[in-house]
Amino acid sequence: MTAIGDIPTKLPVPRRPERSGVVFRLRRDRIAMVCLFLLVFLIVVALFAHLIAPQNPNAQALTNRLEGPSGKHWLGTDNFGRDLFSRMIVACRVTLLAVAEGLGIAVVIGIPTGLISGYLGRATDAIASRVTDGLMAIPPLIFAIAIIGMLGPGLSKAMIAVGVVLSPRFFRLARAASQSVAQDPYIEAVRADGCSVFRVLWRHVLPNSSGPLLVQTTLGIGEVIIAEASLSFLGLGVQAPDASWGSMIRDGFDVLNESAWSIFPPTIAVVVTIAASFMLGDGLRDAIGRKQRVRE
Repeated sequence: MTAIGDIPTKLPVPRRPERSGVVFRLRRDRIAMVCLFLLVFLIVVALFAHLIAPQNPNAQALTNRLEGPSGKHWLGTDNFGRDLFSRMIVACRVTLLAVAEGLGIAVVIGIPTGLISGYLGRATDAIASRVTDGLMAIPPLIFAIAIIGMLGPGLSKAMIAVGVVLSPRFFRLARAASQSVAQDPYIEAVRADGCSVFRVLWRHVLPNSSGPLLVQTTLGIGEVIIAEASLSFLGLGVQAPDASWGSMIRDGFDVLNESAWSIFPPTIAVVVTIAASFMLGDGLRDAIGRKQRVRE
């Protein structure tokens, strides 16, 4: 019973907290989540390739060459009678290794030099920028072929070339991020506190640029796969009898007049994986860059 003079008040309803995290926004993007699941699935397949492959990927059976899909060979056989499904699984590991090597080299070369160049400026920035501009002016595939011509064919050597070609993109992102925060008040306060250049770059500049660099890394997955498949198709990447999706496309291309089936599985795998990496990169870019509206 309410006393006279008392004004009944409405109890405040607890408001649901606003979800504005990058992970939450990314989870709402169904296409990006499907692409992320696909890439994680490929990583798992690559890690356990030899346990998953039902047959020896290099075992030849010339009497069974160029067969179509069957109960014994789910994706058919190639021109040497090797099981395409097993070779596709093992080639997935080669692709993962190529991505790790190519992106690793690009990140190790591009990000530290970009941070130092943007932070120090002056002569350091001028020299580093001219070098990267020169690298970006060279067609990537031709530059990679030139490096392989000096080092010789092979997956690791090809990925060294690819990593060098991709490093200027990470350099530019890191340099721009470093320049944008180099004159901020909190950076000046950290300098006055006696922090070294390495500590300033590692603890303050790099975390502020992690979003764009993460997006570029995701997009770089597709670029490395394209480069590896192209070089392996030309015979400059993975060497026989090892399998990669690019070399399998080449094998199918060589027998295209006899049977067109063997070229489809590796081609579809390359296209789907590249598309997944690019769409995941777009989803990450939207999740990181989108501004959440706060309801009043």
